[in-house]
Amino acid sequence: MTRLMATCCLLTILTGCINEDRILYVSDLSISIETSSEGPITVVFHHARQGDGITGHPLGQIEEAVFDATAVEYQLTVPISEGEGLVLYGWQDLDGDGVLCAPGVDDEPSGLVEVTEFPAHALEVTLPLDAVCRGAEALFP
Repeated sequence: MTRLMATCCLLTILTGCINEDRILYVSDLSISIETSSEGPITVVFHHARQGDGITGHPLGQIEEAVFDATAVEYQLTVPISEGEGLVLYGWQDLDGDGVLCAPGVDDEPSGLVEVTEFPAHALEVTLPLDAVCRGAEALFP
């Protein structure tokens, strides 16, 4: 190995990034979704707040799931080292296109709830879909 290659390898090792430990918290959620319509329901799980200082922002997405029922049991693994709190945002796909309120559709129900009891290993959450065609950013304070 040449001296230049050895120096490059040493510099790479010394200046490389070290990842933070990821801390996961598992919650068993009993979710009751309130809607009078029929169709699949997309639920997006978010941190209520993510980041610090000037890079801090609301609603850091954790994961997304689609349900065909209004009463569901769901196990959520939350990376609590990446944000604070828990918010559930949901919307119902009335026309089956997989898109919230695509052009020409103005009646798909949506809603959001902040789970103030989080963190807890077992949570009961009611998610009312009481807004029409609203994204999570429009519903979260």
